[in-house]
Order: sequence, then C-alpha cells, then structure tokens
Amino acid sequence: MARTTMEVAFLSTQKLEFTSNGNHVKQVKLFYGDEPDGETENGLSIVSMDVPLEVADEVFAAGANFAPLEQVRISFEVSRAGKQKGNNLCMHVESVKARSDKPATAAPSTAQPKP
Repeated sequence: MARTTMEVAFLSTQKLEFTSNGNHVKQVKLFYGDEPDGETENGLSIVSMDVPLEVADEVFAAGANFAPLEQVRISFEVSRAGKQKGNNLCMHVESVKARSDKPATAAPSTAQPKP
C-alpha cells in the first residue's frame, strides 16, 4: 500500500453503528471538499473517504475539533480495489494550522554572560 497526504477543506466525520444479521457493524467516513470540476459541480466537490476500524474512533473524534471548511491534512493509504483502481483509506487527520502555528525553536544565544 502507498501512503500519502493531502490538504483539503474539512466538512465532516460521520459514524454509523448498527447490528446486521447479529453482527455489530461500525463505519466511519471522513468528508472533505475538493475543487469542483466546473461541469458537474460548483462550489466544492464533496468527497468521502473510508476510515479503517483500527483508527475509526481517533479520526471520528478529531472531526469535533475542526471548523467547517478548515484546512486539514489527511494522511491516507491507497489500497488496491481492482483493476487500475485504488481505495483511499484515511489513517489520520490534523489541522494544517497545528503544524504551521508552532513557534520556531529559538536560536542559541550569542550574548556573553555578564561578569
């Protein structure tokens, strides 16, 4: 599997839990906005990405911390889904501001100590 990241506008995280044929089913999806193609969509293109169960709770909870349309960085894996097709699976999501707002480390002081 290949792993990559992208920065996009956050829309929502969604969790569905239900019982089907006696089995507990849990699904989490991440929704984000992408540039519209101008032919079939205007504004934002709404895209969803599946979230694997091992990170589902983390990704769903992270969605509560983002404002609508906030720029987020999504780390995802691309798994094979069939002939020449891939399935994008969200592994982590964070605010773009989270990294860029961190203060730079201070340079070592060159001032001489006072006697």
